[in-house]
Amino acid sequence: MCKLTKKVKMMLALTMIICFISFTAFAQTISSNSTGTANDGYWYTFWKDNQGSVTMTMGSNGQFSVNWSNTGNFVCGKGWSTGSESRTITWTSNNGNAQYVGLYGWTTNPLVEYYIPRSGGTNRGTYQADGTTYTLYTNTRVNMPSIVGDTTFEQYFCGGGSGGNVNFGQHCNGWRSLGMGVGSQNYQVVAIEGWGGSSGSASATVGTGSSSTPAPSVTNPPSVTNPPSSGGNITVRARGAVGGEQIEIRANNNVVGTFTLSSSYQNCNASGSGTIRVYFTNDNGSDYDVQVDYASIDGNIQQAENQSVNTAVYQNGSCGGSNSEWMHCNGYIEFGSSSSSTPAPTNPPSVTNPPSVTNPPSSGGTTIVVRARGTSGREQINLRIDNNTIATFSLSTSMGNYTASTYSTGGINIEFFNDASGRDVQVDYIQVNGSTRQAENQSYNTAVYQNGSCGGSNSEWMHCNGVIGFGGV
Repeated sequence: MCKLTKKVKMMLALTMIICFISFTAFAQTISSNSTGTANDGYWYTFWKDNQGSVTMTMGSNGQFSVNWSNTGNFVCGKGWSTGSESRTITWTSNNGNAQYVGLYGWTTNPLVEYYIPRSGGTNRGTYQADGTTYTLYTNTRVNMPSIVGDTTFEQYFCGGGSGGNVNFGQHCNGWRSLGMGVGSQNYQVVAIEGWGGSSGSASATVGTGSSSTPAPSVTNPPSVTNPPSSGGNITVRARGAVGGEQIEIRANNNVVGTFTLSSSYQNCNASGSGTIRVYFTNDNGSDYDVQVDYASIDGNIQQAENQSVNTAVYQNGSCGGSNSEWMHCNGYIEFGSSSSSTPAPTNPPSVTNPPSVTNPPSSGGTTIVVRARGTSGREQINLRIDNNTIATFSLSTSMGNYTASTYSTGGINIEFFNDASGRDVQVDYIQVNGSTRQAENQSYNTAVYQNGSCGGSNSEWMHCNGVIGFGGV
């Protein structure tokens, strides 16, 4: 029998200790509801109900495993805090006893929970993605847990394919082709899910594959291919879904500006006279889409969603419709007319249900216009300056302008204060003595639901009681 020397024994023991320390330093174990960044840089989510026990252990390079016992429902996953239509997601897995392993995520406005691949529900039709045919099924969930609390939302189940390699942009375009909404991307993970009092274990490793989606060509402000001709002032506020989308501003069907968009909102400026149209010109049939916030023509802001002619939106199974910020196909949104370089007086859109003002301000001083809406029509907001309430508004479900005047000075906050199930507020912008401040450009928003909790930045949405800060008077 070979005997180990004392020195060899010590070296073996030291090696085992180093290996153990290295493993435990990287491994990360979660057993309560949370989201965050794992040690390997991937974002993770852990959610379970009150029944049973669940443990998620995260390894390196996208790997994670889940063990559970007598659980009611749980979802654990690794991926990204924000989904992307330009991303191709890959994964390998040992499904074990899990009821579901696959791509899982959420969008907002509309609020949708999606699964790829998974079947069951109302058959909405078929589409092509990942080199095969998928069937889209939908389910309406009423007052159920979601990323914005208990509420009503849609589930998209995409049946078909074998999983493991999903070009997400192709699926989004497939959903659009069937007339289903695609909202703003929230988190996107490869998930392991279980329910129904089950027990077991499963594991998966997430990654990314090659995608045919071109990278954004511009990250700086848009370039102008054709310098604008003289005439009335035109500003179009727009962004691309992925970056690289191109738009033209036309006045009386003459091109007065051509712009390449990034994925962030930017102002596209041009000059011209006559009927103003914004054209989307390079739809690629995959993941290129354009969102137009508004057009300012001679100082008159015209919201895209208020325009009756939009040949580029995908509605009711084909290209063409109205009253939408979105352009999914080559086509145009028609705005009003520009007649000269002299700014016309601003005529704010009429409000179907004029806002109630609890505390009418005195006239004069600073005039503030808040453009907002509620999702249920029961939401209320305060206009606050320097922590003092200047006015209280009751919102309708349509975008409306809510106006107050004040002599107060200090920081301006819009406060959502009566949050309840089914109630959310969307603030488009505020105007301070005619100067527009977009909600999505503000870095302070305690009311948006982001990354699993209330509070974040750069969003029009208020899902919780809280405020958006718009700077000083």
